Amino acid sequence: MRIVVLGASALIGHGALRACLLDDTVTEVLAVVRSPLRTPNCGRSSTPTTPPSRSS
Repeated sequence: MRIVVLGASALIGHGALRACLLDDTVTEVLAVVRSPLRTPNCGRSSTPTTPPSRSS
């Protein structure tokens, strides 16, 4: 299952993100945030990816 979490840096979104990362049925998570996350890998072996920065 692929999940998109909006507002993952806020209180509720952070909890939802953590639950998704711990769920074995979730294969991919896209977290949309305003500020960088400080979420541990939660035991997953995959490497997180960072989108390319936008130039203004």
